[in-house]
Order: sequence, then structure tokens, then C-alpha cells
Amino acid sequence: MARHRVLIAKDDHERARALASALAEAGCACEIVRTGAAAVAAVTRRACDVVITDVRFGSGSELDLLVRLHLLDKAVPVIILTARGSVDGAVTAIKHGAYQYLVEPCSADEIHRHVCAAGARSQPLLSSSAPLGQLVQSSASMKDLARSIALVARSSAPVLIVGESGTGKELVAHAIHERGPRAARPFLAINTTALPEHLLESELFGHVRGAYTGALHARAGLFAEADGGTLLLDEIGDMPRALQPKLLRVLQSGVLRPVGSDHERRVDVRIIAATHRDLARSVADSEFRADLLYRLNALILYVPPLRERPEDIASLAPQLLAAARARNPESPVRALADDVMLDLQGRGWPGNVRELQSAIERMVTFGMEEVVSMDQLVALAPATPSAVEAAWYQPDGSPATIRQMSERYVAWTLTQTRGDKARAAARLGIDISTLYRKQRGRPE
Repeated sequence: MARHRVLIAKDDHERARALASALAEAGCACEIVRTGAAAVAAVTRRACDVVITDVRFGSGSELDLLVRLHLLDKAVPVIILTARGSVDGAVTAIKHGAYQYLVEPCSADEIHRHVCAAGARSQPLLSSSAPLGQLVQSSASMKDLARSIALVARSSAPVLIVGESGTGKELVAHAIHERGPRAARPFLAINTTALPEHLLESELFGHVRGAYTGALHARAGLFAEADGGTLLLDEIGDMPRALQPKLLRVLQSGVLRPVGSDHERRVDVRIIAATHRDLARSVADSEFRADLLYRLNALILYVPPLRERPEDIASLAPQLLAAARARNPESPVRALADDVMLDLQGRGWPGNVRELQSAIERMVTFGMEEVVSMDQLVALAPATPSAVEAAWYQPDGSPATIRQMSERYVAWTLTQTRGDKARAAARLGIDISTLYRKQRGRPE
């Protein structure tokens, strides 16, 4: 059984000790902290797999710590364990990133079960045998990427990671940090689309008390907290243009000024930026500063989409399956049939690894047999929104006709059944002769 590292952040020290003792007996390694700052520090240095905390912890308002931890590292699940539970509170907590919301009294066995599921989710869903970070390196393109990461890690220059959503750009950033001389220092990450502009500025550069309405306490900001380490700016292409000059100044001079402050602070932070956008086009459209792009793109890494490296699926799928089973231990699903694996390797995966993970999650949740067969796979596969939406329009953007939409839906169904016309007709609720007519575009 995995020895999950659990961080317990609760004001009631006696209850925290009792919980730690119970989880330790179940095989967990527990650490207790009594302040929000200590919890943030533990997550920053990646000292835990799961966090257990209350709705209100320390001097902050409700869910302050949850929001802060979620911004720092979305991969670390946070379990809310509270005696002041409510339905509205649970909904709000989940919306703010909580993995689970538990109301005391709650048995140690139940808490341990949630910790195991959360801990399995937080583990990297990639090869444990990979020599560099946790990146699967079966394909030639990923082996090339691994070699580039090893070279880039030795530098302190900014890095720009480019790739489609769901390809694992944050894992690449982690690998760069862990292989470099800053590995013992903090690695922090923030999605620049996660906050409104004024809050994003404060989150990055800090603020003084009273800098704006609601700024009751001073904040150092992520640049200051990552001093000596690495800061990942995810989805940099969506960063508000008004903040780009301030980021550029920090990159050029290493000096920042917190919001509302008259004093500057020098920081030593390696910047890694990631984006799914074409930043050159964003520059041409005046959405992104050219000088900032030139500062960021001295070192560029491209993360290939999953469709360009189908051989990696043979390594990814079993690990994603194991992680999904850890979240749903009562599922009968144990493996994927060989033809299912071949089918997965032949798909386009526009959502990349994230979409593959969701597909396997459905198999484990709804599968009724130990080995997922092609029949089960077809029954569990939903129509992707992108494919359905594309069928509504013609190439020139005008609406498609009913006949065109019908023909496209038939074609899509045939791809889902791997050309099996009898099975496609059954799924469509028509006889096979009607299917042939629809393929040829003939009227009914």
C-alpha cells in the first residue's frame, strides 16, 4: 500500500493528533501544522500528497487556505473536514477546488479511504520508471523532449513550453525544476486565467496592507515566495495585457514593486511560461507584447499532442486505469482488451492525456466486467462536443443542412463502431438498408 504523506492543518491540536495517529496506523505519514503559512510552505516544498483542513483555518476567512493551496498547486488534493458542515458549504468548497467535503463525526476508516483515493489522484499519472521527472518516454518525440529538458534545466534563462491543452506542460515544468540547480528551492505555479486582473497582480507581485478594498493583510506574492526557485506562469498567452509590462520589468531587472508599496524588492526567480496559444499571432493581433515574447522564448520546448505519439498510450493507459481504480476500488474493471488498446491508440484525442484520462475514468466507473471489451467501449463513448458542434456548420461558416448533419452523424457513428455497419445501424435505431442510403446521400 502506498504510504501517502498527509498534511493535517487544524486549529484543534488534540483532534489533529488523534487523526494523525489513526492515519499513521493505517500506513500514512502525517504532519500537523497550526498556521496557514506553515501549510502553504509544506505544499510549496511538495512535502505532502494530501491536505486535510477545516473550512476556516487560522486567522483567514472561510476557505482562504483552500483557495490559496489550489492556486499554488492544483495537483495536491485538499479534503475539508469540518464540524460546521452544510450543503451550501460543500458546494462552495468543491467549486473552490476541494477534493472532498467531510462532516465530523467521521470515522478514521472513511477518512483513510478518501485519503487513499485523493493520494492516488495526486501521484503523477505517468511512468514511474522514467529517468527524467515522471514523463512517459516511449515515443521518439518524448525521448527528444526529455533530452531537451535535461539541457534546459542547466540554464537559468526563461523557458516557454508550448503545447495543446492536456499534453502535460506543467509536468514538463516540474521536470525542468527538479533536474536543475534550484531543485531544493520552491516550485510555484499559477494559471494566469484563474484570477481577475487586479487579484492576479497582487498574487504575483504582492501587496501592502490597505492597497485596495479588502487588503486587510500584506502579501508577499508568488515572485517573493519563489525567490531562489522557479515560478510557472501557466497559460501566459491569456495574461492581461496591462500586467505584461510589469512582468517584463521583473524578467529584465529582477526587481518588483508590490501593489500599493513605495519600495522595491529584488528577487531571483526562474520563469517558466506555458501556453497553448500561438503567441506570434497574439503579437500580430496586439494581444501580447512582442518584447515580452522575445524575453520568454529564448528557450522553447514543444510538447507533442497525444495523436502524434500513440505508442505512449500503451504506457499511459494502464497507469491511468490503476489511478481510476484507486478512486473507485469497488469497480470490477481490471484491464483493457487488446483491441480496446489498439482502438485507443488509433484515436485523435483532441483533449490529449486529459481526455484519455476521462475516457478511462468512464470505463472504470461504468464498466461491468473485469476486462473492458470493444462492445463496452462503444457503449461508454460519448460524442465529443467538438465533433457534434462541427457537424452544425459548413466550411464557410453557414449552417449545415439537415441532410448534411445526418450524413455526418452516420459517418461519425461508423468511426465509433470501427466500420461495423450492423452495429452502427443498431446504435442509430435504423435498419442497415437505411444506413446504406444515408451513406450515399439518397432521400428516404
